[in-house]
Amino acid sequence: QKSTFWYVDAGMRYVIGDDWRDMWDATIVSAGKPRFYTENERPFRQIDQVTGRAQFTQVTQLDPKEVYAEGCLKQLTKCLQWNSVSLEVESDDDLQTQVTGGSSLASPNVLY
Repeated sequence: QKSTFWYVDAGMRYVIGDDWRDMWDATIVSAGKPRFYTENERPFRQIDQVTGRAQFTQVTQLDPKEVYAEGCLKQLTKCLQWNSVSLEVESDDDLQTQVTGGSSLASPNVLY
């Protein structure tokens, strides 16, 4: 998908409301599918929500209050720390802690 932030924002505000980004742990626009899935080294760019322009600072963690462009699945798993999941668990609470690393950010609620 090559939808820019202003386009996604306008559509989501119309359908869901002004607080639509509160529903997601990460918001990724202009993901550039299928390259999002097939390339391994496409970095995320943080989007200035006022101007809609990409910032060229290194993104190592995704903040749910921010909007990002481009990136790839490999970088997404790194930024959300989805790369170390242990399934040896004794309870549902233990599973939640191991899968998310204790973080509410590491969940499948990603809009891209």
